[in-house]
Amino acid sequence: FLAGLDWINARSKSEFGRKFLDCNAEQQKGLLEVLAYKAKYKPLTEAGRDFFQMMRDYTVVGYYTTKIGLESLGYPGLRTAWPKMPGCTHP
Repeated sequence: FLAGLDWINARSKSEFGRKFLDCNAEQQKGLLEVLAYKAKYKPLTEAGRDFFQMMRDYTVVGYYTTKIGLESLGYPGLRTAWPKMPGCTHP
């Protein structure tokens, strides 16, 4: 994880002369788009693409395991009480 953050900062320094967090929004977006989209792929970014994929996966899992994320999916959550179920109707 830390190696991935170091990679992002090193790449940012080589392109813009500053750490990723010190870049403006457009510069940050440009760095991340190269990692996120195959159409913008550059051979020198392979190590960063693996890190970006891991971060994207963790972000999605983190969001969809929160109450808000589950509600956005329409998931009612675990039920602690079930409605009365009708009994069997045949003899």
